[in-house]
Amino acid sequence: MSSNYQLKNSSLAVMKETINSTYDVIIVGAGISGIGAAYHIQNDCPGKTFAVLESRASMGGTWDLFKYPGIRSDSDMLTLGYAFNPWKGDKLFADGSAILQYVKDTAQKFGIDTKIQYNHKVIDASWSDKDNLWTLQIAAHEGVHHQQLQARFLFMCSGYYDYNNGYTPDFPESESFKGTIVHPQKWDSSINYAHKKVIVIGSGATAVTLVPEMAKKAEKVIMLQRSPSIHFKFARCGWLYNVFEQVIAGKNRFSPRSMEAYFIGD
Repeated sequence: MSSNYQLKNSSLAVMKETINSTYDVIIVGAGISGIGAAYHIQNDCPGKTFAVLESRASMGGTWDLFKYPGIRSDSDMLTLGYAFNPWKGDKLFADGSAILQYVKDTAQKFGIDTKIQYNHKVIDASWSDKDNLWTLQIAAHEGVHHQQLQARFLFMCSGYYDYNNGYTPDFPESESFKGTIVHPQKWDSSINYAHKKVIVIGSGATAVTLVPEMAKKAEKVIMLQRSPSIHFKFARCGWLYNVFEQVIAGKNRFSPRSMEAYFIGD
């Protein structure tokens, strides 16, 4: 049977070129999930070859891309972190920079950093029933020449949103607004909001971390939300974190059973 499965519809013409490399596994994305996937392939399948493809020039994914004020985890780090390399930081909900360093340290500790191929942007992937292989087209991008790679297994760890253009609704007459409109994904250090009035649209995880930090400098910050939500203050470290660290991280595992054994008795 011919190649009849494609990861993404593409107008890319079929290129009769030599396959540059063939791997057992190709992991797309060098963020927190990609590094985790690479560890498990390396540890559980030591005889298999693999590569990690990253379209950007650095690892870390979300935690390297996003620079908006207050960025931090919205899950506790003992859940978000790696069971094979437990989080040892002093905050249950860590700052973005600390998470990025944790990802980098983990990759270096287990030699995964040597498996990452940066500026390798996957623009097409097609499956061949005949050959039992994925063929990936790698774009000419940031000094990397166009190439084709093959793999027996394709592991997508590229996230669920567009890194180039985050979702932005159509706001009629927004061009006449005399202030600054910015998407958090496009935030950079040149943005000055000190002593200004700010409206943050939305009440999800990004807004919840953004609003308190902006309120420290802005004249006024308003969260505009479609539906009412409830927020409460929770310590980023303290007795609960100590319990989690001792019971879960100390045993290198996280499961409902481990919590039940601690609070109820085993």
